[in-house]
Parts: sequence; C-alpha cells; structure tokens
Amino acid sequence: MTNLLITHTIIPPLSLSWWIGNLLSALAIIFILKFLKRKSVRTQRKWEIGFFTYIVLHVLVWQAYYIFSGTWTAGESLPFQLCDLSRILGGFLMFRFNQYLFEFLILLGLGGALQSFLTPEIAMVYNPLTHVDYYLSHTLIMVFGLYLFYVKGYRIRKKSWIYSFSIGLLLMLFLGIFNYFSGGNYMFLNEKPIVENPLVIGDWPFYILAFIAAGFGNIMLSFWLFRWKKLRGVE
Repeated sequence: MTNLLITHTIIPPLSLSWWIGNLLSALAIIFILKFLKRKSVRTQRKWEIGFFTYIVLHVLVWQAYYIFSGTWTAGESLPFQLCDLSRILGGFLMFRFNQYLFEFLILLGLGGALQSFLTPEIAMVYNPLTHVDYYLSHTLIMVFGLYLFYVKGYRIRKKSWIYSFSIGLLLMLFLGIFNYFSGGNYMFLNEKPIVENPLVIGDWPFYILAFIAAGFGNIMLSFWLFRWKKLRGVE
C-alpha cells in the first residue's frame, strides 16, 4: 500500500464544474486548431516553440514549487502519470518530431486525456489554480496530438498499434518498479483511482489487468479512427 500525502480530488461527472471545464476545453481545442491551420509555416513554428517552452517551464515551475514548499517526494511530485508524460511528450514533439512518439501520443495519450475529461481526478492539492491547470494540461495533450495530425499532416503507420502497446507495457513495468522503491502510485499501479470509472474493475492487482485491456481497446479504437478510409501516411 502507498502512503501518499496529497489528497486526490474528483470533479463529479455531469456537475456544473464538469460541464464548464469540458466545454471550455473543447472550444479551446477547436479554436486553436482552426487558428493554426490558417497560419503560415513560419507562424506555426513560432507557436510550436511557444508550446514547447511552456511545457518546459510548467515542469520546472511545479518541481520548484514542490521543492521550496517542502512537499516534494519521489512518489508524488514527478510528472510520471500517463497524462503528465503525454503532455511532456507532446511538448517535445512540438520542438522535434519523432514517429514512434507521435504514434504513442495519438494512440494512448489522446485516449488517456479524453478519459481524464470524462472522470476528472486532480492528483495534487486542490485550489482554483490546480483546477484550471488540470483542464489546461489535458487540453494541450489533445491540441498537440490533433495539431500534428490535422494541421501538420503526420500519419500513423500500419504497425503503430503494436509499437504503442509494447511501449505502454514497458512504461508500466518501469513505473511499477519505481513505485515499489518510491512508495508512489504513478499510473495508479499500486492503488486504484478513487473516481467511479467502469474501467476500474476489482481490487489490486486485478484492476491492472482491466487497465491493460482497456488500454489495448483504446489503442485499437484510436488506430481505426486515425487510419479510417485508408488515410495516407507513413507505411
């Protein structure tokens, strides 16, 4: 069992706060994609560098906050949740493209962010700032992936689902080991999330098997959607 200090806070699905956060996030995603679609390559590059810079500063500022407030712990404070990693990965892809990382973001990151919109759980001290940061961070994950696909025209490969699923399993293995030594709960591998989610089935370790099955289903659904009608891409 973990012994974490931070109380996780859920935003009740279908509550007013849930609707406001999700609607504003959806509008922001649509606006940013349409806005950048009409811009020149040079302007798009400036935005890409801006996104990358923001992500770097976001990580550094939060790590500095944890350290100087005396609340930093290896088991809680590192950006090792799936959505944290997806956000950082997306920021890196804004700076430099990589096909494997792009496919992971599309097939696992976007689905994870969407799930976080549906069943929000804020894994840090709750206040108005962390509430806004939660929605902003997950909005950026969607923006990064859809921008690379919709605006820049990158495509996933035929075997991308195999690569992404394999990377996901390796990531779970690494974080499982890290959780063991740090007492953390990254990717909820030691304790299940507190949100009421139909994908969270049973107690430890059985719900992890459900996670893996749901992750595979998410990958295959995303794979089908992003290669629908034989979308042209890198084979």
